[in-house]
Amino acid sequence: MRTNTPGRLPHFTIALLAGAVCCVAPLVVAEEQHREVAEEEIRPAGITWYPHVEYQSLLLTVSIPGGQVLRREFKPGQTVAFPLVDKAGSLLPNGSYTYELRVTPLLTPEVRRALAASRATRSDSVVRTLQATGKLPNTALTQSGYFSVAGGSVVMPVPEPDTR
Repeated sequence: MRTNTPGRLPHFTIALLAGAVCCVAPLVVAEEQHREVAEEEIRPAGITWYPHVEYQSLLLTVSIPGGQVLRREFKPGQTVAFPLVDKAGSLLPNGSYTYELRVTPLLTPEVRRALAASRATRSDSVVRTLQATGKLPNTALTQSGYFSVAGGSVVMPVPEPDTR
């Protein structure tokens, strides 16, 4: 029978905790990177997004049937929406649509000055420092998805029946 020697259990516990942190930390980072930019509200006449993040601007890009790409920029306080009518008031065509919301982050004047200085010197060390301190996102913050239009209305996908 083996007995614990003094000091052995704490080393094992430390190793176990370190292993747990190494396994969980990437999951937390991955969850943060995959966080949705906005909650969407789908209605027959279009889609409205309610942002969960602070931003300087949001760029909505929608690819519509026929290959046309529509872009709309929204500032804070504006309703982020995609109605199913064009500028002339005509209904958009039936078919499959894809969208992307791209966030332009809200930056402090200090961060803007630092970025301008880094561009002037062509140094990316400032960017890495701003990212490491959380003042600048590490990756682009985006959300994408798709929807269909039939008869001038957004249609929800019908879930396939469970055959189990």
